[in-house]
Amino acid sequence: TLRRRRLLAQQIAAPRHDRVADVVADLFAVQAQDYLASLWAVALRTRGGNVDAVAQALATGEIVRSWPMRNTLHYVAGADLRWMLAALGPRAIAAARGRMRGLGLGDAEVGRAREVLTAALSDGAALTRPEIYAVLDPVGLNQPGQGLHLINRLATECLICHGPVRGKQATFVLADDWLPVTAPVGPEQAMARLAERFFRSHGPATVADFSWWSGTTLTAARAALDAVAPALERQEIEGVAYWSGPELSGTRLRRVFLLPGYDEYLLGYRDRSAALRRERSGLISPGDNGVFFGSVVVDGWISGRWRRTIGPRRTIIVVDWFDDVGAGRRRAAERAAAQWGQAHGQPVDVQHCAV
Repeated sequence: TLRRRRLLAQQIAAPRHDRVADVVADLFAVQAQDYLASLWAVALRTRGGNVDAVAQALATGEIVRSWPMRNTLHYVAGADLRWMLAALGPRAIAAARGRMRGLGLGDAEVGRAREVLTAALSDGAALTRPEIYAVLDPVGLNQPGQGLHLINRLATECLICHGPVRGKQATFVLADDWLPVTAPVGPEQAMARLAERFFRSHGPATVADFSWWSGTTLTAARAALDAVAPALERQEIEGVAYWSGPELSGTRLRRVFLLPGYDEYLLGYRDRSAALRRERSGLISPGDNGVFFGSVVVDGWISGRWRRTIGPRRTIIVVDWFDDVGAGRRRAAERAAAQWGQAHGQPVDVQHCAV
């Protein structure tokens, strides 16, 4: 039941929206550190979705790519980014202060970077990362590691955010030029809003899951949950409290999915054992390098991984199953692969292997 409800809440088993912007706003945040994987993460949750529509929503600012939490790139709705960063940014800035000092970046240096980038990005300009480094170089702020951390810091302040993609490179723009004007949200209200929207979009989930997902302390997470608990549903599973929005219904639910690496279905929770058996975690994320392979989900369980090779005419998708599977599951995986092909405008061939 928990897995089924998560698949519905996350719009995987039964997509609810035709517009990319509505999907992202409903899911609240979508991990986006792997650009190509993130396009598929949104497209598979969109009715009739395709990756070009996701890229177009990003190019027009309907959805925005930035670091709202955990120092990790996510897609969020443009209307959500300011208040999310206002709530979560100060903690991220404080956590990075020691590393910034080690790179010779104190308040004066950050202030200088703020001034030169505000000038360089004025009048609606958009600059790639190398172009920003070139702007920082004449003022002595492009020593190894400095440019990267300054971009992250100024994005966390909501001075800049990702803009349209140019070729294969992301650009950065001034947030005030790119984001809609929204009313400020107080700290307590912002945390309560974070909690309610997380549990509605990711529930059933625990307060520890929310603390992990938002990058806040467990104490802050509990206070935020307490503020919105009357609006949520609570259930207890093996002595642990799980919270969610109202149970969603769906008919003709899809049962087998090819999820991208870094998908919210796995990384949206501190405890991932409901979807991935602990002894198999190394098959999806080997070592400690932070890499997550695409996963094959069967009835909510991660039952394999997949990879693709894009050829000049066809894409080959290789499904590595963790267990022996019958012809029925293979055919279902092939249908899921065909959905990937339709979303990318490419014919697909599927190969089945065992890990």
